[in-house]
Amino acid sequence: MPSTATVVTSALAVSAVSYLIYFDYQRRHNPEFRRALRKREQKYIKQKELQAEAKKMDMKLRIEKVLKESLAKDPIPTDMGAREKYFVAEVGRADELLSAGADPVETALAFYRALCVYPNPIDLMSIYDKSVKPPVLDILRQMVIIEPPSVLRDVLGSAIPSGGPSGSTLTVE
Repeated sequence: MPSTATVVTSALAVSAVSYLIYFDYQRRHNPEFRRALRKREQKYIKQKELQAEAKKMDMKLRIEKVLKESLAKDPIPTDMGAREKYFVAEVGRADELLSAGADPVETALAFYRALCVYPNPIDLMSIYDKSVKPPVLDILRQMVIIEPPSVLRDVLGSAIPSGGPSGSTLTVE
């Protein structure tokens, strides 16, 4: 006599195989069923796209908030000697955060603050392009778009918008 577990398992297996056969038959022979499947798939894809867009927007707002709070709480030094020490400290902190796998926004913020005091920001950005991980680098670029460092504005002049995400085209993924 078969045990109860064997009977239940067999019944579940037979019902699962039966449903698969029914589903396949409907998919092949019923045009309404196919349309319903396509609609369901399109709805799912659209929902995923909306979720991804919302996630990008949340990340952008978080980046902007963290950047503004950081600049308000701890302003960038203006004295040349203090700027050199500040640069070394911020790059060291950024490297520690990067190697520790810390929050990418905090890591990018440290790189951004170092960029703000570096005399030639374009050279530093090319170094960042080669040495910083892509997610952190994307966040750093977003920060530069939101609030361009004054040294970068001095170098590029009017080619860069002065603060504000309204003219930005870079997106964070």
